[in-house]
Amino acid sequence: MSSLPGRSLEYIKRYRDIVDDFDCFVEAISRPLNPSIRANTLLIDPDLLASRLEKRGFKLRRVPWHQWFFIVDDPELAEHPGRSLEHLLGYYYVQELSSALPPIVLDPKPGDLVLDMAAAPGSKTTQMAQMMKGIGTIVANDVSSDRIGALRSNIDRLRVTNVILTREDSRSFRSKIKYPKILLDAPCSSEGTVRKDPSHLANLTMTRIRRFSSLQKALVRRSYDLLEPGGVLVYSVCTFAPEEAEDVVSYAIDLGLDVEGFELPVMSDPGVVKWVDEKGRVHEYHKKVERTARVWPHLNDTGGMFIAKLRKPGGRLSQDRGYDIFMTDDIHGTAYMEPASKDDLEFFNRYFESRFGVDRRELSSYIVLKRGRSFWAFSGEMRTLEVLDRVESAGIRALNISGRIPKPTTSFLRLIGNRAKRNITSLRSYSELVEFMSGGIVRRKFDADPGFVIVKYGDDVLGCGMYSPRLGLVSQLPKYMRAEASWGLHPE
Repeated sequence: MSSLPGRSLEYIKRYRDIVDDFDCFVEAISRPLNPSIRANTLLIDPDLLASRLEKRGFKLRRVPWHQWFFIVDDPELAEHPGRSLEHLLGYYYVQELSSALPPIVLDPKPGDLVLDMAAAPGSKTTQMAQMMKGIGTIVANDVSSDRIGALRSNIDRLRVTNVILTREDSRSFRSKIKYPKILLDAPCSSEGTVRKDPSHLANLTMTRIRRFSSLQKALVRRSYDLLEPGGVLVYSVCTFAPEEAEDVVSYAIDLGLDVEGFELPVMSDPGVVKWVDEKGRVHEYHKKVERTARVWPHLNDTGGMFIAKLRKPGGRLSQDRGYDIFMTDDIHGTAYMEPASKDDLEFFNRYFESRFGVDRRELSSYIVLKRGRSFWAFSGEMRTLEVLDRVESAGIRALNISGRIPKPTTSFLRLIGNRAKRNITSLRSYSELVEFMSGGIVRRKFDADPGFVIVKYGDDVLGCGMYSPRLGLVSQLPKYMRAEASWGLHPE
């Protein structure tokens, strides 16, 4: 018996003829979906993460088709799987399993140049960074400043340094280069997320679906322009509507893109070539859409996803990974984000050497950028940064010099903390951990100089603190990296 609201159930009947077992499909989307997490292999081995979480009481089930992913089989954590120290430290990302499939199809490698056209909040961006082992460059774009904020927070938390964030309407994305790999996880009606919110379908209208379809086609059109000859575009939407799936791929074929087949590690159905909608209208699509994949919730106990792999004809990819100037637009480039000058770089290196005892050779793996009164650590390609417009950030912020004394960021101290030799403070107890992680003050003496210090708990670098012999250790964690005292952090 379906627990979907009546209007939602009535709505979903429009897909009765294209689902292999409609009753099983309805039963599946009526059930809540257990959360899943992705181990951040840039920071931790998946087995070690699982061991740590299980010691804290997590009930985990490894996903058989990918070693980075675990399903959380714990009703008490189902609504808040991120309430743990490991999540706050960036050791894992809460990600629905079907969301992991488009990056797997795109298959970015270390050293690649990738454009993520609709990147926020960052699940696929950070997954691709892991697949690239932090080597290469991802240009991650989104149009919303709020969503860009969420994307930046996740990049900081997971300590990803090879991502350039831009904020533009992707329909008119400005760039002087073409890209060999593009991911377009397009805005959509999100029918495939119904297991998170059963009432979602009741609020959808055909007008909204048609608007999404028009938007998606415009995004595909711009992606086609930005794609290098021989390059690959992976188009995905977490929805069931053919108007947003096969219809958009048919449009892409008309533009000149070819559809390539691919294998998924989960069960899927091919795209539909013909279907009859709820009003009896017959829709026919290009025969090649059968090479796309529909991931239905009842086939794998996941959300829903549609994926297409599209290639632009024109021969083999250039050996220069897409760095061919092809636009004559006035691109502002890095007007406000440039490599640190020789003097600024010396100041940056000398600060971390003198304050924390970090050998400057340990810092040389990053390109140090400066914008205003902030330094940033970036590990991607500088020449990509130079040919983009509306750059929000590159890498992670490392040091602010707007105050009376320089202030290092928690994200950067977490990156270099285990290479530091001085002004390191260690918390002794779980109660001190909770106090620090919730933004409080640990009131005792530490063996450190007054000022900003690195704070550790066991082998984990927690971030930045301000030590005063009079007050104690004052947490400097940004709000998005703090725990609420009411959470508990699952002590061992």
